[in-house]
Amino acid sequence: MRILIIGGVAAGSSAAAKLSRLKPDWDLVIYEETEDISYSSCNMPYFIGDLVDDPEQIAPRDPAYFKDHYNTEVYLHHRVEKINPGDKTIQVHNLKEDRTFEDHYDKLLIATGARASIPPIEGVDQANVFSLRKFEDMVSIHNRMTCCMPEGSSVVVIGAGFIGLEMVENFVRLGYPVKLLVSDQVSKLSKELSPYLEAELIRYGVEIIKDARAVKIQGKKVHLKDGRVIDGDFVLLATGIKPNIELAEDIGLKIGSFGAIETNKQMETSIPDIYAAGDVVQTQSLIDGSPIYLPLGSTANKMGRVVADNMAGNKVAFPGIVGTNIFKLFDLEVGSTGLSEAQAKEKGYKTLVYYHIHRSHYASHGGEPILVKAVVDRDKEELLGTEVIGFTGVKNRLDIYASFISFHGNIHDLEYLDTAYAPPFSTVRDVALYTGMIGANLLDKKAPSQEGKIDENFLTYIQNRPSSKLMTPINFS
Repeated sequence: MRILIIGGVAAGSSAAAKLSRLKPDWDLVIYEETEDISYSSCNMPYFIGDLVDDPEQIAPRDPAYFKDHYNTEVYLHHRVEKINPGDKTIQVHNLKEDRTFEDHYDKLLIATGARASIPPIEGVDQANVFSLRKFEDMVSIHNRMTCCMPEGSSVVVIGAGFIGLEMVENFVRLGYPVKLLVSDQVSKLSKELSPYLEAELIRYGVEIIKDARAVKIQGKKVHLKDGRVIDGDFVLLATGIKPNIELAEDIGLKIGSFGAIETNKQMETSIPDIYAAGDVVQTQSLIDGSPIYLPLGSTANKMGRVVADNMAGNKVAFPGIVGTNIFKLFDLEVGSTGLSEAQAKEKGYKTLVYYHIHRSHYASHGGEPILVKAVVDRDKEELLGTEVIGFTGVKNRLDIYASFISFHGNIHDLEYLDTAYAPPFSTVRDVALYTGMIGANLLDKKAPSQEGKIDENFLTYIQNRPSSKLMTPINFS
């Protein structure tokens, strides 16, 4: 049995690794267009910020490793240009030798990922303009910082998604003044939560420029649609991503509402013996079964393993996701899971929305406030989503909420969840349990939804909190 995998990052490499254990006698081949495989894209901002001192820590595995450990042939600088489902062949272009050849498959995995979405801005091809999506982008940015960004050079970041905000932090760590251009608000959280993130950015000296739509980059000038001109020696475009679906479209694979490949729960596409996984596919929400697209390396790895099982004959289903994410912004931990208030209302849920602030653990042990926004389905009394901001312990609570939402937990049960307790880790009633208790109380009283108001006390806490030392380099050895 010959298995061809197009793309060797998260989904492709995890599929090969598991399939090599399930079917050690099968022929496994990965074709990767770039120079690197199986790298940690989520860690790239921290290499640029000098927290990781060796790029091999980001991409620790090479073709020799895959051959030795997974009996998988990996061909770098090989771009698959066409799939022929009728005779189960593909056309491959060897980019280094500039030659094209044909290969055949019994089963095929499309794991082509996604690429940076570059807006129609004049001048994005300049030498001082970058995006960050691939390993080679990381190296290029790092080289630019080293060669051409002396002390006092300024950075403009366009876009305030995960990558944009993580890069803002790392540029500040390197000592560069940063201007952040946003169209409306900072982050994709609910609008009323954006000021908390803005306060943290301002605390570290970041200049936030709102209503900013860039139309031209000319030298070290970023021209906005309204006539403003922003100075910047270095420009980062952090304006989102789009799935690499060209191969899929060419053979008529079903494309979903998010512009990504649509598969069933076994990760099978609409053409037999062709699977797809990772950032190139959309999946289904565990809340209501609707389509959802939240590309993350963690999801891609799990999808790759499901592909391997099903190729090997083990019928395993990828259940879907609730949509959980987290990122770090200087000292803040910021994350969400499930549906936002706006998404829940758009789907027709009758919602209860409320906020609460409680400490991560006792103040005597260094506990600090955590802000939670919760969205509950009034009819079924189920938790639909949360947004969480704090300085420590945010991930722990998000994981509780994500698990609870995944299994359609009733908000009354969250109040009595048997979580771990000791003063260095939690208050006697954990933050997550407060979410359950307050939600149950409000439902019992038939309370209306709270208005989205900024809590001035927490905002003041952020503004007055002493800045901590920026993170020290990470040692993976």
